[in-house]
Amino acid sequence: MSDSSPISVRHLTKIFPGQPQGRRWPALDDLTIDVPRASIFGLLGPNGAGKTTLVKLLLGLARPSGGSGTLLGAPLGAVAARRKVGFLPEGQSFPEYMTARQFVAQGAALSGLGRREARERAVPWIEKVGLSGVLDQPIRTFSKGMKQRLGLAAALAHEPELLFLDEPTDGVDPGGRREIRDLVVGLREKGITVFVNSHLLGEIDQMCDHIAILNLGRLVTEGPTSEVKTKALGGASARDRVRYLVSSVGDDMRPFLAQIPGLIDRVDPTGTSLEVMLPATDNAASELIDFLRAAEIRLRTVQPLEASLEDSFIALIQADNRQRLGGSPQ
Repeated sequence: MSDSSPISVRHLTKIFPGQPQGRRWPALDDLTIDVPRASIFGLLGPNGAGKTTLVKLLLGLARPSGGSGTLLGAPLGAVAARRKVGFLPEGQSFPEYMTARQFVAQGAALSGLGRREARERAVPWIEKVGLSGVLDQPIRTFSKGMKQRLGLAAALAHEPELLFLDEPTDGVDPGGRREIRDLVVGLREKGITVFVNSHLLGEIDQMCDHIAILNLGRLVTEGPTSEVKTKALGGASARDRVRYLVSSVGDDMRPFLAQIPGLIDRVDPTGTSLEVMLPATDNAASELIDFLRAAEIRLRTVQPLEASLEDSFIALIQADNRQRLGGSPQ
């Protein structure tokens, strides 16, 4: 295992008792992964992929059926390591009668701080998440987005080395999402590792520098976000993917278009957009433009494209599902 990695697991497996009949895969299957220190690491996967199971195993809330791992250098489940961890769960419950100040101070105290230090740290973190105006207001008056910010403040008040965030921007307005993203990026710059579990792929794309994708308990791929998106494009870099807006392209032109090297067969419904993945050569674009002119297809504009994380995610999951169905029936 990597001693420098705040999260390191080897062949981690979890099989729950009473698993539904007909399911041929564990909840988590032979997972090996290292999370880089001081990174923002995104965990992605469809429902049932094993994301929640992995988080429970890492936090010691469940025991693995096989394999091993470390959290901040200690074996999974070690209490000493958990004191250095912050956690914002999805759908967190709040004591409605408490004030923001009381709730965050209580969370810091439960993480091992003395009561006085916990109270002192509560206010600055409440202010950092944008709730300075409601310090002593009962939580029952808070909106869902305000509660989400409050939960984040409570997860950070003891200044952890490692922070787990489960759907951190759920219910937060666009301005609030941006503030939370900026705050998380600031944590990384301070050397804190952030582990994010979210279905909002746009948020993950903007926030995370490393991602891992799970499907049906297994790791599909992991690595720097840009490299994962490149892999989904079949190895082409973002700069090699270009949309050409052209004059109308009828069905009679498709045989000609099929001759274009690297063409992705995507023509929009109006027939005025081609999406092309070009070889990484200096003259590839010039050859394509010459081809379009020879075919009397008028080029109107050129737009460099980058695959969204959503596009990449769907492509990788679909490819993994096809491979599984071809290899072993469910």
